[in-house]
Amino acid sequence: MVNPLPLTEADSEVRELTETDFKRARTASEVFAELFGAEPRA
Repeated sequence: MVNPLPLTEADSEVRELTETDFKRARTASEVFAELFGAEPRA
């Protein structure tokens, strides 16, 4: 996988997001599950 562009530019300003950036975005629940394991089922 190719490393994506950083979200900030050299002067620390946030760059304009592209369609590719939005396609790579993940929901918080996906990230949390990856970090903390699957959510317990009730």
